[in-house]
Amino acid sequence: MSEANIAKLIAANKPVRIVIAGKLGVGKTCLLKTLADGEFPKEELPSVEESFNCSIQVRGHSVPLFLQDTMGQEAFRKITQSFYQGCQAILICYDVSDKESFTLVPSWMKEIKSYCLTDKSKHVPIILVGNKCDIVEGKAVTFGEGEQFAKSENIPFFETSALQDVNVVDPFECIVEQIADGPVVTRKTPQEMMNDLDVVPAKKKTCTLL
Repeated sequence: MSEANIAKLIAANKPVRIVIAGKLGVGKTCLLKTLADGEFPKEELPSVEESFNCSIQVRGHSVPLFLQDTMGQEAFRKITQSFYQGCQAILICYDVSDKESFTLVPSWMKEIKSYCLTDKSKHVPIILVGNKCDIVEGKAVTFGEGEQFAKSENIPFFETSALQDVNVVDPFECIVEQIADGPVVTRKTPQEMMNDLDVVPAKKKTCTLL
C-alpha cells in the first residue's frame, strides 16, 4: 500500500463505512466500543443497532471510519440489501468459545456475497475475526480452524480480544489498506449512510485513536 493511496482515501473527506456481522453475543459491539473509546465498556450494552464514528492511525495518517453494528437487525434475521448498500468493507465476527457462532460464518459469507459481491467492479473487502481469544479454557474454535476457513475464502483472519484489547485495531487497519489498494468506490456521508438503512439512527460515538 502506497502513501499516495492512503492520501487519496483521506482526500475524499468521507468516512470509510464498515459493517460488522455475526451471531448475537459474539462481542461485536464490545469490539467496536473498545476500538472507538480505547477501553472495554464497563456497562452491559443493549442488544440494539449502534453506529460509531472513529478515526484510526494508518501509516501516520488519520483515517475516519463509520462503523455499523448489525446487532438489532440480526436478532430477527431481517438484514436486507439496503443495510449493506454503500458499505466498503465487512467484518464477520464469531466467538472462539461458541462453536455455533463459527458454524454460522458460511451463511454470513453467502448472504454477504449475494448482496455485496454481485458487482465485480466494486472492491468490498471481507475480514474474518475470532473474538474473545483471551478465553483459554473452554475455547471451542482453534486458531487453525478460523485460519483454514479464511484461506478457503481468500480473506484475512484475526483473533481478537475486546476485553484485553488484543489485536482490536489490526483488522480495521487491514481493511483500510485493502480499500486503499482497491478500485475507488463512491463514499457517502454518515447521514447519507443512515438514510440508506431501514433502522432508527442510533447515538454515535466519536474518538481518535493515536
